[in-house]
Formats: sequence, C-alpha cells, structure tokens
Amino acid sequence: MTPKERAAELLLKELTSGSPEQWYYISMVHCPTNKFAGGFVVPGHGPTDAWMRFHALNLHEKDCETGTHGPIDEEPLTRIPLSMRLRKLSKEEAEKLGS
Repeated sequence: MTPKERAAELLLKELTSGSPEQWYYISMVHCPTNKFAGGFVVPGHGPTDAWMRFHALNLHEKDCETGTHGPIDEEPLTRIPLSMRLRKLSKEEAEKLGS
C-alpha cells in the first residue's frame, strides 16, 4: 500500500467513525536548521483529517516537516482564543498552548 493509499484509508475511517470534529495542534520544523517554524491549531475528525486540512489551507511552508498532535482536549481548548486558530503561531504563542 502506498503512503497516499494509506492516508486515504485513514481519512475514510476518521470521517466515517462518527467522531466529532476536534482541534489538533500541528507543529512545523524547518528541515535545514531543525528549528521551530510555526504552530497551528486546526480542526479535524482525526489527525489525518486535520493534517490534510492544514495542507488544503496552504499553511505548510517549503523545506518544513510537520507533526500532528492531539486532539486537544476540552480544558485546553477553552483557553485557546479564536484568534489563535487556523493561523501560524509564533514560538511564544505555541509555548503558551502547552502551559
């Protein structure tokens, strides 16, 4: 099975599982320097769905690798202002999410 086929299989499971949409944190690291390049809070029915939405919104940057974390549970979610969702977060803003 190719990686694209596996992603399609995972996405189908997430979308048909009946799971509610939740927020996921996606981190981005600049490959040549291995330094933090941004963080994002993106909705999804699972990590694959969130990652695909992240790419569909053209948030990914050249020469960067991503990691999907989550879902963010309800308690931290109430601390995340709408202004911090669906946009690139600075390192300082992303660190605040973890506290």
